Amino acid sequence: MLFVEHFRLQIVDEDDLTYGLSKVTKTGGVTGNTTGILSNMNVMAGLTLREDCSICFPFYNCFEISNNNHQFFANGDSGSGVFLCNENGIRTNKAIGIGVAIRNNSTLVCNIREIVRAFNIDVSEQD
Repeated sequence: MLFVEHFRLQIVDEDDLTYGLSKVTKTGGVTGNTTGILSNMNVMAGLTLREDCSICFPFYNCFEISNNNHQFFANGDSGSGVFLCNENGIRTNKAIGIGVAIRNNSTLVCNIREIVRAFNIDVSEQD
C-alpha cells in the first residue's frame, strides 16, 4: 500500500529563490527522491511528443535545475512536482513547478505559476 502524505500546497515566492544556491527536491517514478540546485529562470523550452513529430509545444518561464552530484531527473520522471528545500535540505510545501524535460545535464521545470494560469486555478493566499 502506498502512503500519500497530505499537506497544504504553497506556491513559491520568487524572493525565496537564490539561483545557484537554492536546493530543490522531487520524487520521480524512475529516480525516486533526488535533490538539485536551482540554476536559472525564465528559460524557454520547445518540446515535441516524439523525435519525428513536427509539432512543437512551447513552455515559457521555466526553471532550470542542475544536478547536485547525482542525476536529478530521468525519462519517466516527467510530471514530478518540484519543491523548494529549507536551509536544512528538507522539502517544504513550496512548489516551484513540474519537471518536463532534460536538457544537457539539467532539468527544465515548468513554473507552477504558469500551470496555475493555464488551468485557471484559483489559489487562495490565506492560511
